[in-house]
Amino acid sequence: MRFPPMTLIYARSLNDVIGDGNNLPAWKIAGDLPRFKELTKGALLLMGRKTWDSLPRKLPGRKHMVITRNIDQVEPKGELPDWIVSSPLAACQTLQGVSDKVFIIGGGQIYNVLQHYCTTIEETVVMDNNVAGDVHWRHTARTDIVAESATTALVHGISRNAFFRTHQVRTVWKDI
Repeated sequence: MRFPPMTLIYARSLNDVIGDGNNLPAWKIAGDLPRFKELTKGALLLMGRKTWDSLPRKLPGRKHMVITRNIDQVEPKGELPDWIVSSPLAACQTLQGVSDKVFIIGGGQIYNVLQHYCTTIEETVVMDNNVAGDVHWRHTARTDIVAESATTALVHGISRNAFFRTHQVRTVWKDI
């Protein structure tokens, strides 16, 4: 069974924080949300249940797939996600022929399991080593940075540099 080409997308601090509780860390990154919106427009968003819970509603112009061991705990956001599956294998089976543009948007457990199946990683790095949070990025895929641009971020009212980076994954696991 093969996954279609997938892109992993996230923002992290220098101390690898990607989440705090069930929310993003307390930062405001210039251009990050418009970048996310543009990159994921028309895509299928693959996420864990806690990431789904953190969304205020289904994101317009996108399909939503939630991976969870507790299917009965998925709450509607005015409506349920397009698909709810119980495992990465079930996601792989469901994704066959559904979309050629798939973004993994979190959370930490989903990133850790699926990062090696991605062809591309879209990363925002906030140049701050003191961001508080309880969910950390564990980057183990070998990648090459193929594009980078600078922006700024506000972390607790303090201006920090930030970078948008596109990584190409060197070795992609194709089969599950």
